[in-house]
Amino acid sequence: MVVYALDVQTSVGDGRLDDGDSITYRFPGAVAPDSILTGWTGLVPQPVSAIVNREAGVTPERNDTITVNGTNQGALGTIDLGHNGYANDGGSGIFASSTMTMPDSRAVKIEVGGGSTAGTGTKGGVMQWSVGTATDFSGTRYCSCQAMESGHPPDREF
Repeated sequence: MVVYALDVQTSVGDGRLDDGDSITYRFPGAVAPDSILTGWTGLVPQPVSAIVNREAGVTPERNDTITVNGTNQGALGTIDLGHNGYANDGGSGIFASSTMTMPDSRAVKIEVGGGSTAGTGTKGGVMQWSVGTATDFSGTRYCSCQAMESGHPPDREF
């Protein structure tokens, strides 16, 4: 049986990814914390880094993406932010002092810290989460499909 991710959301603010902003990955059922970071129970916040990236010189322009490092390889996948204004062209923002928590058994939250980006996302968009290798407690992997951000109309992230 394949289970599917439910949603991804960011804190809403000024359209600029800054310290204190957050990303929440929501699953349809309890997610095994150990599948995200080996040995993690989900009870203690874990240090991670969040990276927002924009490819340089690509035509047509692609949307910026965000990934989380410091987890099991590819555990949380990649988020397409639905717009390309969050990082400078060809640049990236590294938030090396970010924190990963589990607000409940179905959610993983990243609070970014220790960095900044020069871009400001001024347009609304719909994020698409390419679900990574996280599993439920039986070891069933969440699909490697795309989960769309819920909510309408399309919003500006961060």
